[in-house]
Amino acid sequence: MRNSPLSKGFWHPAADGDQLNRQAQAVLSKHHALYDREPLQRLSRPSSSFGDCSIWRLGPHLVLRAMPENPSILRGLSDAWDLISACVGIEGIPKQINHRPAWTGFGHYWTLAEWLPGHSWNPFEPSRIDALEHAKGLLQQIQKRSIESFGIQFGTLPGVASRKKLANRLPQVLTQATRDKNLPLEIVRLSIQLEKRSGEFSNLASRLPENGPMILLHGDARPANFIIQPSGRLGLIDFYSCRRDHPEMDQARLHSSIPGPWVANPLVADLARTNRWGSMTRWLCQFAGSQGQISAPIKQRIEELIRLDSSDQ
Repeated sequence: MRNSPLSKGFWHPAADGDQLNRQAQAVLSKHHALYDREPLQRLSRPSSSFGDCSIWRLGPHLVLRAMPENPSILRGLSDAWDLISACVGIEGIPKQINHRPAWTGFGHYWTLAEWLPGHSWNPFEPSRIDALEHAKGLLQQIQKRSIESFGIQFGTLPGVASRKKLANRLPQVLTQATRDKNLPLEIVRLSIQLEKRSGEFSNLASRLPENGPMILLHGDARPANFIIQPSGRLGLIDFYSCRRDHPEMDQARLHSSIPGPWVANPLVADLARTNRWGSMTRWLCQFAGSQGQISAPIKQRIEELIRLDSSDQ
């Protein structure tokens, strides 16, 4: 066997006791033996990244992901593969290495893609580039390629259906949160902010169109998935929430996660606000009435949402 991460000292499964690391090395040896001489580094997973995704940095240029095998994830992977393939040539879109939607093994789907150097865009910090304009431009290029490659369909809009469902559920969850005397401080603050927005959330959600045009889009165009590269260009990663939805959903997802000025397009503005309140409602549903511990990344995300929404008057 060629020099492997194990023999070169880059990775020691006996030391970390992590079976998933062993599985990652086995998958790489089977499908891409060329890369078994690269260092394999397990990365921490962001709090809101796709599903139960596990991520490794493979050498300086590649990233390996493992996601649990289930039909919905496979659909997302297939859609992501199609959209990434359609976007070949657009600068800032990482290339997919595996020549199929995913490898399978050990109860997981595995993908190998190009690693984009740089750091995630933080909209709360100054940036040397106009990241918002770059992000909007990149999403417009992806939208154009998607329409050219896959066309436009018409039907029930899943993002709108989700918002309507969460808006209807919010009053019940707020009542439950009020009765819970042991809520963490972050969840108490979240419930107070959502109490202010409950009526507006219900009104806006009820006005959103239930049916409309749909295209294949990224699905999670939040700032953390935009990478400011050393060249000054902006890249976009994590296509694994890819789905068909209203063409403005990616722009709305972006604007729901950044401070003002607010977007002028009324539909995008309504989709963005209801997306933010929907995200806040999901966190409240998850922790109200439960004894679950809140990790530091999730606390940070909740605090960001409260901060954003408090500034949006």
